[in-house]
Amino acid sequence: MVLRWVDGKRARIDFKNAAGQTIDYTGFLTNNDPSKVEAAVNRVMGTISRICTAAGTDMKKVLSKSVDDTVTYQSGEVPVEIYPGLKGKKLYITTTTVIEADDKDPKKVWVKQEIDTRHFFDLKKRSGLEISSDIDEGQTMDGIEEEAKGTINIGYKHTANVACQTKLAQLTGAQPVVNQAAASTEDIDDGDI
Repeated sequence: MVLRWVDGKRARIDFKNAAGQTIDYTGFLTNNDPSKVEAAVNRVMGTISRICTAAGTDMKKVLSKSVDDTVTYQSGEVPVEIYPGLKGKKLYITTTTVIEADDKDPKKVWVKQEIDTRHFFDLKKRSGLEISSDIDEGQTMDGIEEEAKGTINIGYKHTANVACQTKLAQLTGAQPVVNQAAASTEDIDDGDI
């Protein structure tokens, strides 16, 4: 597990399981609305704190040591700060299924796993509350994991996309939501205007 501050605008944590599968959490520390920046930062820091607790460490300790580096993306090299305090730490995460439209082709959709940022568990399967209560073994992880496995949503930016709605219906067995066309002007009585 690696925590990186990428270009001062986002925090990214990469997770890898024993089978080599990877998933990342990316939290944005900015917002187009200046009045919402503090809430965005608090949300990201809360998630990082829950991850640190489940990993058996403290966020302040993790954030106290960093190394400057760069990462190469398609757009070029980007400066990053790497926080090695989480490297090699282990924990359990849960994921849900999210459907998103392709950026270039709105008729194409992606079905992917997304980290449930509300729930992280230590190696004894304990939640943050169970860790702070110092119980021997977690009691909630199995139920939360089962609920997460059954959760399928459309990503918030893509809820109006018809292809995403159709894929959600296919995956859940529900009827797709169809956007109704507006009534034609022939259906409106002149007295109603």
